[in-house]
Amino acid sequence: MNNENTMKKTGFISKLLLCAIFLSVPFLFSNFRFHSQYVIVTRSQFGPFEDGVFSADSFSPRVILNSSSNQSTTWSLKPPPYTQQESFAACILVLDQNHRLTEWIAYHYFALPLRTLIIAYDPKTTDRATPLLERWKDVIEIIEWEDKDYLPPQWTKRVQPGIHGTKNLPPDVALPVAIHRQRQISFMHKCTQAVAAKNVARVIHHDVDEYFRVNTNVVSQDLVNTAEPGHITQFLNRLEQAKSTLFPSAKGIAYGTSCSVFPRLQYTPIAEETNRAKSNRTHPIDPYYFDTLRYPYRNSAEIMEGKGIINMKLIPPRALKDKTTIQYRVHKPLNRLCKESTPNSTLFVFNHYMGSFESFLYSARNDPRNEPTRAKWEERVQAGGGMGKARTAWQQDPPLLDDAITNWVPAFVEWQSEEVASWLLRDTGLRAVDWQPPPVNSVQ
Repeated sequence: MNNENTMKKTGFISKLLLCAIFLSVPFLFSNFRFHSQYVIVTRSQFGPFEDGVFSADSFSPRVILNSSSNQSTTWSLKPPPYTQQESFAACILVLDQNHRLTEWIAYHYFALPLRTLIIAYDPKTTDRATPLLERWKDVIEIIEWEDKDYLPPQWTKRVQPGIHGTKNLPPDVALPVAIHRQRQISFMHKCTQAVAAKNVARVIHHDVDEYFRVNTNVVSQDLVNTAEPGHITQFLNRLEQAKSTLFPSAKGIAYGTSCSVFPRLQYTPIAEETNRAKSNRTHPIDPYYFDTLRYPYRNSAEIMEGKGIINMKLIPPRALKDKTTIQYRVHKPLNRLCKESTPNSTLFVFNHYMGSFESFLYSARNDPRNEPTRAKWEERVQAGGGMGKARTAWQQDPPLLDDAITNWVPAFVEWQSEEVASWLLRDTGLRAVDWQPPPVNSVQ
């Protein structure tokens, strides 16, 4: 009888201990956060720079979740300090870009903030992004379009080779590229109309390999804390205040105008990109899978043509008509209405990332503009995407270390919490797609 009572007591105590451990887990996780010292970081805080990438082994503190674990918890994302109408919208046309989307959305949700996203799929896209977008839909209004949602029936039959800068291309390339560029322009127009109907403050037109940021070489940290959510909207609002005395020479160019175009800087790999050993990493926040962390070096000169944002409060009504006299352009959304900032004094820039050879192969498979070969990738890397000033700059000047953007990841983690950020960022890079690059020797 005594033995039986003893066993009952022991079992009861064991259950109590198990309950205590179970109840303590949320408390432990809720108090596991980045210390505030990681909000403002420089490249040195990511540890050694080896083989052209940041070392994940020195990225601290460690994250809790493994990217391969099943996530059943419903996370609550923190909203930025601006409503959808006060924030940015983005219009993006994608062709096999799922491997770039997670990082791109997370950064712009944090920095702009991005609260409206209209994404159109090129018909050649092999994988829709819907599963990747689902996690953001509580904080970002996301609309997915096909051709039929913004283009008239049989529109491609009216496109002629030679338009949109395709005159000097080979005949078998000129027509597909002309169709792609006409699709881009039509999408920009219809997407801007849709954004206007939602009364959103600003819309940005750029690609998912481009990141819009404050130019910290011109704008000091005293004026803009780039570790704060929504710091770009905050800065633009300050600039546009009636009594503002900040950067008066940029008024009517970088702000206070319907369309502003800012320079693009080409961020480039500086080392061989064929080390397969690195592809087995499982760290959710591993710099190896983030273009903004992995590639901190850029060409010394800007790419010839920039990208733009539209101030929807100042856009002329005629730009929103179905048959507008304003010809939308990829690099100047409102064409002649756009004002261009000069590289040396610009308040904002676009970081343009070429990414790894494997990343290029994945996105170039069905793209008529890019032949999926190593030679083509190297041409784009060395020639600034084949555009203008950066072509000769690469040969004349070595790449520059310019890692101002890298503090966004620690700041994002500090803002959202480590476990939420790890869940949101678990599939950046090629982890997001079910695709294996071909053997190295098979791609010339």
